Amino acid sequence: MTHIQNADRELIDLAVKMRPDWDRDDFAGALLAAKHAGWEDDRIFARVADLILDPDAAPRDLRAAAASPFRAAIGRPSDDSAGWAQVARDRLEHRNDPTGEVA
Repeated sequence: MTHIQNADRELIDLAVKMRPDWDRDDFAGALLAAKHAGWEDDRIFARVADLILDPDAAPRDLRAAAASPFRAAIGRPSDDSAGWAQVARDRLEHRNDPTGEVA
């Protein structure tokens, strides 16, 4: 099995090539924020691909997702519907918890 190789420079080049409305430095900063938040390369790549294809998205959306302790705490569900259902339940519990704490 081949290990996934980091390609930050190429990802930045691709993002600004496909989205000329994005500022290169702004996107690079958002990418760095995701890395500092502990996101794995595959998670970053998947999120960036989603954002590139969303005409309303901006680099700040990646930065905001990386900065959210709530998103980091819930993690990434499995691809099965039970995994997504658990994430929905966790989010509802968090929203209804007056302390705002995530288990």
